[in-house]
Amino acid sequence: MVSSSTNTWSLLPQPRRVAPGEGEFRPAGRVALGAPENLEAPERIALGELTQAIDSHMGRCTRVAAGGDVTLRIDPAGAWPADSPECYRLTVRPDGVELIGRSALGLLQGLRTLIQAARSFGRSWPCMTVEDYPAFAVRGFYHDVSRGKVPTVTTLKRLIDRLAQLKVNQFQIYVEHVFDFAFDPDISRGSSPITPDEVRELDAYCRDRRIDFVPSLASFGHMARILSLPAYRELAEIEADTSWEVMPWRQRVMGLTIDPYNPQSRALLEKMYAEYVPLFPSRLMNACADETFDLGKGRNKAKAAQVGIGRLYVDHIKWLHELCRRHGKRLMIWGDVVKQHPELVGEIPRDTILLNWLYSADSDFDSTALFRDAGLETYACPGCSGWNRFVNGINNADLNIRRFAAAGVKYGSQGLLNTDWGDEGYVNFLACSWHPIVLGAAMAWNVEEPGPDAFDRAFGQFLFGRPDSQAAEALRRVARTGDALDQWRIFYAPLDNAGEHARMGAERIDIAERDGEAAAELFDTYREKGWGEAQDCAELALACRLVALTGWKARLAEASQAGIAGNLGPQFKDFAAQVRERGEQFESLWLARNRRSDLDRVLNVFCRVADEADAASVARV
Repeated sequence: MVSSSTNTWSLLPQPRRVAPGEGEFRPAGRVALGAPENLEAPERIALGELTQAIDSHMGRCTRVAAGGDVTLRIDPAGAWPADSPECYRLTVRPDGVELIGRSALGLLQGLRTLIQAARSFGRSWPCMTVEDYPAFAVRGFYHDVSRGKVPTVTTLKRLIDRLAQLKVNQFQIYVEHVFDFAFDPDISRGSSPITPDEVRELDAYCRDRRIDFVPSLASFGHMARILSLPAYRELAEIEADTSWEVMPWRQRVMGLTIDPYNPQSRALLEKMYAEYVPLFPSRLMNACADETFDLGKGRNKAKAAQVGIGRLYVDHIKWLHELCRRHGKRLMIWGDVVKQHPELVGEIPRDTILLNWLYSADSDFDSTALFRDAGLETYACPGCSGWNRFVNGINNADLNIRRFAAAGVKYGSQGLLNTDWGDEGYVNFLACSWHPIVLGAAMAWNVEEPGPDAFDRAFGQFLFGRPDSQAAEALRRVARTGDALDQWRIFYAPLDNAGEHARMGAERIDIAERDGEAAAELFDTYREKGWGEAQDCAELALACRLVALTGWKARLAEASQAGIAGNLGPQFKDFAAQVRERGEQFESLWLARNRRSDLDRVLNVFCRVADEADAASVARV
């Protein structure tokens, strides 16, 4: 447990064991840093970051061959508190700081703690002894790049850098169709796809931070873009009735399921795997295989009636397992469909990793036991609650992540893979997901600490350099509109859809308008003062204003439907003008971090909402 007297509250993840000492380490002048020779690239990179942190926050740093004020070494034979190569011991005394790693990997994790300590403690470090190691061997982050927004390589590298600081060691991007497949360019046409060279570049970047970049490719359900193309329509369990370009968002998200018994289906997947999977040195492969909504309801309806839908599912999983084996990969799949057919869990190949995903605060986290009892390796997979929202439902996400992490430890899960999805256009900015992203990393290392209040303060320090919880508290207030409500769906609903706007209710409308604008002003101030990255602050400010705008829209819609007397015409006119202004800001911020991809479809929503409001302003005059 962490002792508050050690002043380690600002470190994320929190160390597992901290014993406070007497006095402080307070270097008088230059800080001499002694490190082992012949470090590998990841440790050299972290050592460079530590040097910069000392230069910026403690005084001039001088590298020395031996000894020094801050010394680093590796000792595999020492007495360690856990059987993990990531163990490290950090000792702070009045006369200096010593970091010992059980291995190069342990030294790396200790270096990441030292970097945060230098930034947080400055020239006055509390004396202490830290013995640290992770709760989960695998600590991952899963990033959707297929639901409308494809990040630039620069953005993904910045994300990877932050994940590395937080001791995350696995990274996946969710690909449905946004990879530039050479055998058929039509698959990714118009989606601003990721190229093979970019995958190689990202993999090298991850390896230099000891992060496993795992391929993830939709291989069963959620193949709507591909299966709606004329060349592949006959490979769907239920054939698409329209093209991807005109599909409503909800239809896109539901997706199409591939016919698992059609030889041409397998031939297509074999081509996709042959191009995509070998780009990744990782020994793992996530074939997804979740939410196969159509399975057994179309081309295989008669077969499903004979043997059951579960049999259809397991047969394809066994084939995917063999396909991955041919590529030298270990299969991972999402666990939702397997849980629907528990009688067949024993047929899942024994080396398959089951990704148990659950995203609400009151989910059945004990369902993890099904996979454990079947002898399958599992990951606990919580979520960032950002889909269909401008501001993430971080109050729900906080509970979901904490409770799932605890269940993962209870049932022996080998990993925690935190997920960030972007259903229906991916309108939530990356900055809005930082709070649950950081929390997921913190819980994957130390399930017990920090609690919500302490985490919010540490988050403020980590993201903005502000040792308080002001930013997190503002986001928590705004998030009350979206913890159990899709703000984006209310925003894009037609103005005359009374039922959709009524879902918000008077209380949430008040919260959205009042707290959304107040939070936006706070992040404007952060940006003006240079607290945190300007892009993060700008994204958070606009997202909060879009929540406020959604509240205003719901209020106007309800007033109009109720026939409330009053001069609503000018209000609709002002609302329309603000929607257009926010749409222009949204476009600018989107393009600062992402490719154009599906931006125009999102901007069309802003235009339509503004046009409807303009029409209403005339009707209400």
